[in-house]
Amino acid sequence: MKKVFRSYQLLILLSSVLPLFGACSDSERCVSWYKYIQTDVGINFNYVRYKLGKLSKISGYLAGVHCELEFKKPCHVLVGIYFDGQWNAGHLCSKTDLCNPSDVRSKVADYIVDLHAGYNWAICSERFLFTPFAGVGFYHLSKKLAPDVIRYKYHNVFIPVGFEFDWCVNDCFDIGLRAEYRIDAYTRLKLSIPCIKVCEKLKLKRSHGVKVEIPMTWYYDASVCGKRSLDMNCKVIPFFDWNKFGAAKQESNCLAVPVPKLKRWHLGLRVLVGFNF
Repeated sequence: MKKVFRSYQLLILLSSVLPLFGACSDSERCVSWYKYIQTDVGINFNYVRYKLGKLSKISGYLAGVHCELEFKKPCHVLVGIYFDGQWNAGHLCSKTDLCNPSDVRSKVADYIVDLHAGYNWAICSERFLFTPFAGVGFYHLSKKLAPDVIRYKYHNVFIPVGFEFDWCVNDCFDIGLRAEYRIDAYTRLKLSIPCIKVCEKLKLKRSHGVKVEIPMTWYYDASVCGKRSLDMNCKVIPFFDWNKFGAAKQESNCLAVPVPKLKRWHLGLRVLVGFNF
């Protein structure tokens, strides 16, 4: 009896899900994707962890802003520009120091801006979109050990390559998957010690990064004088971002020791509001 009951449960689940993947007619095209220009702005909040060589891991929370502007049309090119800026949301410290006032803590400024270009392949009468893309980006990370002990400023030019897959569940909601790999093109580290006024710029070994996002978008009609002229949207995006900056190719004169590699990862949530034109 249990096997029969489980079989009925599976049958009911399949009968409810399979129509979503069935053949689509032209009348079932995703109306929300017929506003090709999308602009969004919102906030990031995430948990972050840094690991510099063999030193203790430093972790805590970052918060900031996200802005993006896209031209996204089915069976057409995708062009988008994206900006993320994040700063401390509380103390960043190692597990051993418990963030006591007398301990050394980290202050972080984290900025990424990138430009994507790709092509939107439409599937099932534009109910699904698959978009491979590539582009160019710039990443700046400033990690300061307070009070004024040492500051690391990373400058990285990278080539993002990846894909985005979108499923228009209905005219009010879609969900997707975006995966990106960042290829190092140019990386430098500016190392400074304010207390002795020493500063130098170092070449680094290969750096790279990975980002995975699951964007979920809700659409709302906005009417002016009874005519539909503008669509609003709300996006909720869980994301994971990992990056590694390579070790310095030469020994630092500031520290008189090799500068190790820096690994960091973010796990967080992004909430955006915007308009489709």
